[in-house]
Amino acid sequence: MPKTKEPLKALLSLLTTEQGANLKLIKEKLIQLGPEVVGQLRHLHATVHAVPGAHGDPETHDEPQQTAMAERLGDVIEEIDGRHLLRAWQNWLEQPDLEEGCLLLSRFAYPELESEVYQGLLDAMAEELRAVVKHERWPDGVIRVINHHLFTEKGFHGNTVHYYDPDNSYLNRVLDRRVGIPITLSALYLLLTRRLDLPIVGVGMPSHFLVQCEVPGHDLFIDPFNGGQLLTKAECATFLINSGYGFKEQYLQPVTDQEMLVRMMRNLIYIYGERQESRKVRWLNRFVEVIQIDRSSASLGETSGDTPGDTPRDTDDGGGPSALRQPPTSE
Repeated sequence: MPKTKEPLKALLSLLTTEQGANLKLIKEKLIQLGPEVVGQLRHLHATVHAVPGAHGDPETHDEPQQTAMAERLGDVIEEIDGRHLLRAWQNWLEQPDLEEGCLLLSRFAYPELESEVYQGLLDAMAEELRAVVKHERWPDGVIRVINHHLFTEKGFHGNTVHYYDPDNSYLNRVLDRRVGIPITLSALYLLLTRRLDLPIVGVGMPSHFLVQCEVPGHDLFIDPFNGGQLLTKAECATFLINSGYGFKEQYLQPVTDQEMLVRMMRNLIYIYGERQESRKVRWLNRFVEVIQIDRSSASLGETSGDTPGDTPRDTDDGGGPSALRQPPTSE
């Protein structure tokens, strides 16, 4: 048993009874024990309502005390997880990587996530794609087969019913449920096509993230949210104008992995803000502060992001999911 067993037991016995400055001190001491005890705290938090005396006193069962214990344990666990993730994002920034970042973001909601499981799943999916595209002509044939495989055979699709479900923003849940929002389905598309060494890039179009096939002479954008619908630059421009953004070349420029993760976090900030989950919003804002080093970067599309109407979030379109199913026309 870890040598923290006795200090942990002593601190837990005080967690329910202390108030004010003493309570703050007890919480901080528990937080300092960190990841090595968070598993025990998580288990205790999950059982404290159901098991009388779960916090260390088997002879008593006081419901108000149990409730207080659960709330305070939740505070401690959230702080340990948040600080651990903050350090992880600082390390991630040294060599930003989309896949690692998506799975790191998933750990915000699923702290016990086993990243290797989903990395293995992505590897297997990419090998399936490699087999079906190997005789196809690039780019048209390859893109057509990839789209059919992902969106018809595998059933990945945009979540038009529960668009604002936070799980749409977490890669593990997108893979589990085969449903997501434009940016996470685009991230999936990128992670698979990168394994095949295909020149596909993310495009941070306001309100509706896309991917683009980078081939000279091919004006080809792909909309993973709508089953891999193919779009021209003119159709994207018309959508932007009809949506009230106007058209700027920067709206259709490739974005970096770092910029994609900032945008994913902003989606979640918006969703959790609407749900009034202020502590989640606070942590996500701290993560954004860590990884968004250059706030003036034009490629982020965030130079205009200080005004809500221009913020390129998938979720902040004022009326639910942006659909490009039928490419808009000038009519």
